[in-house]
Amino acid sequence: MCGGVNKPPKIFDHISGDANVQQTVGTVVMLKDEVYGGVKTRTYMNFTLDEDLSEGSEFYIDVKYNDNGLYDNHWDLCEVEEDEDERDIYCPVAKGKKTYISDKKIPNYLPKGHYRTSARITNSKGVDILCGYADFVI
Repeated sequence: MCGGVNKPPKIFDHISGDANVQQTVGTVVMLKDEVYGGVKTRTYMNFTLDEDLSEGSEFYIDVKYNDNGLYDNHWDLCEVEEDEDERDIYCPVAKGKKTYISDKKIPNYLPKGHYRTSARITNSKGVDILCGYADFVI
């Protein structure tokens, strides 16, 4: 399990049922979007990769709206942002210390309600490297 319900959004170094062995490596906050209106998320992460991440690494996301499945998908990590104007991920991602701050627009057309999002990144062997969750109300 990655994180929990109704807790501050966090990002962990791996998925585990034991919170005592997970290290928090980041958080997610919601902010007013001064440019496009509405709201956006800002993700902060500081972590160390013990290995390079390259083709075959995956990014998974699952979004629930009022406890109902809304969206879930996964991509090769190297392709997850290939259509974005501003990218955070370029492959290969070299091992070592990493710091990311990333803004993502929350679409204005989303209805008001309770959203729960979880995401994780795996290496090319399918081992979880990072996981995170956000639980918020629009």
